Amino acid sequence: PAQERPPPPPPPPPPPLAQNTVSCIALQQEFPGSWPIDQNLLVCAEGSAGLGPGGTSDCPSKASHSTAEATCKDIGTRLCTRRELFAGVGIGAGGCKHDKTELWTVDGCPGGAHFVQLGAPRGLSGAEDESTPHCRNDTKEFPFICCAKVLESPPPSPPPSPPPPT
Repeated sequence: PAQERPPPPPPPPPPPLAQNTVSCIALQQEFPGSWPIDQNLLVCAEGSAGLGPGGTSDCPSKASHSTAEATCKDIGTRLCTRRELFAGVGIGAGGCKHDKTELWTVDGCPGGAHFVQLGAPRGLSGAEDESTPHCRNDTKEFPFICCAKVLESPPPSPPPSPPPPT
């Protein structure tokens, strides 16, 4: 008689959202007058300070998703989420005129692409609904701003040391 095959294993869980490795306070100390904090979401966002070519405070040009992500990661931050951008985080970020512009987000969508979100729609007349999908191919170039949490995530604990030999 035929034996029943065990069911296939469940798919692995999705990777966690990338966490920033630097706090807003540290960013504000490094780049005075920038990285404003949104007190509702407890994040800060910036479109220029430290993000320009060579870490300058020039507005970065449009970039592919991977380049935008790497630029944020280079200073210990991450791309903002759709929710953060929709809530208005980063309004006027760095004076780069990204308000009312589609910006890359950290949020992925089917097919290996990522969402873009209209920057700073809070309070804008005719702003699109947060749930409206704007999936874009990762190789297309869009502007971006980076986000960080107000408080740093604690670094992972090192593994315990083995006991000394006896």
